[in-house]
Amino acid sequence: MPNRSLVDPDMRRTLANLLQAVLDAVDPDTGGDIRPAAHSSTSFTGPCIPRSDISPIWNPEFFGNTMVTNGRTWPVLPVEPRRYRFRFLNGCNARFLIIKIVTDPVAPRPAPSALSFWQIGSEGGFLRAPVQREQLLTAPAERADVIVDFTSIPVGTELYLINESPDEPFSGETAGRDFKPANPKTTGQVMKLVVRPLTAPDTTVPPSQLTLPAFEPLSTASHTRRLSLNEAASARLPGVGPREVLLGTLDPGGTPIPLGWDDPITENPALGATEIWELHNPPTTPTPSTSTKSSSRSSNGSPPDRRPDHLSHGRAASRTP
Repeated sequence: MPNRSLVDPDMRRTLANLLQAVLDAVDPDTGGDIRPAAHSSTSFTGPCIPRSDISPIWNPEFFGNTMVTNGRTWPVLPVEPRRYRFRFLNGCNARFLIIKIVTDPVAPRPAPSALSFWQIGSEGGFLRAPVQREQLLTAPAERADVIVDFTSIPVGTELYLINESPDEPFSGETAGRDFKPANPKTTGQVMKLVVRPLTAPDTTVPPSQLTLPAFEPLSTASHTRRLSLNEAASARLPGVGPREVLLGTLDPGGTPIPLGWDDPITENPALGATEIWELHNPPTTPTPSTSTKSSSRSSNGSPPDRRPDHLSHGRAASRTP
């Protein structure tokens, strides 16, 4: 009887390649430890688990050298001279993204924008009105709902979605002037856009003329919760970290109390409740809010700027749907 495998040949090759990748990662100089992943803010080279508490494959503030969009590295997207709606989600581990559409992907940074974004929403829902932007700044886990108008772009034009953020933690300001931007040949490029002939009329409305759904104000908050976001350093290797990111609470004096997976649930809002959540957040730790409607107040409790493109940080009033 012939020897039949339960795994098809392509899968066997994939498993073989994966095994080889694992073998390649074993460092003989450390007695069989796994080489740690690249880390931006340290030169840590080991030891990893089990000789320490540092994971070899999951590191906060990891910065790779490859940009991936919808599962593909540096893809090419054919577009027509019409309006498109893009929903951007920054899925990077720690990298902020400064996204632009340009004609030259390796132009000196900051590169001139070739086409605007019209932002109509974020992870919190629709904005009050469309906002025209020459670039999009997103933190990890942050979303941007935008419209790009290609109606004036000639067929055959090649455009590029680039990234001008740094290959390290982002502290603000302007690429090329205040920080070294991402490598224009690798992490400074996201994808290519090629304009193809129009196949059907574009009957959509120009983004500047859109009327977005009205913002529904929240009711008075019934409860205030004080939460902390914490970066934990290694407990076994002095000066190495961050090792992991932990949610937590605050004690009466304002000192963070990091919590682990096995700790009891501390926040359990009632369905339909409106609450104020105070997030005490260290630098560059993004905090996405999901399954809630929210509005923000500044750190002193006053209402934020009412411009539709303004994002404030501090206290967030949320209602659980």
